[in-house]
Amino acid sequence: MAYPSSGIACTDHPKASRQNSCARASSSAGTSPSDPAPLAALDLPLKILVWDDAGTTRVSYVAPAEIASRYRLSAELAGRLEGIHKLTDALVEW
Repeated sequence: MAYPSSGIACTDHPKASRQNSCARASSSAGTSPSDPAPLAALDLPLKILVWDDAGTTRVSYVAPAEIASRYRLSAELAGRLEGIHKLTDALVEW
C-alpha cells in the first residue's frame, strides 16, 4: 500500500506474522546519503516495522544516529535522517 503524497509505502506481511513494514522516501531531500556512502543503501530508505508482541503493538527501526555512525555520514546527511522520529512519534500517537 502506498501513500503517494507522503512518500510512505507499507507492506502488509502475511497474517501469520502479524506485522507491517513501512518505508519513507523523499525526492526533495537532496543528495542521498548513499551517494557519498554507497553501502548506506543497505539501510535506506529508512524502514519501520510495526509488529505484535503478545498483544502489544511495537514499533521498531534502526536509529538514524546508528546509521550515520555505521556509514560515517556527514552531520548534514545524518540530520536529514532524523525526520523519522516525527513519523514514528505520529505513528505511535495515532
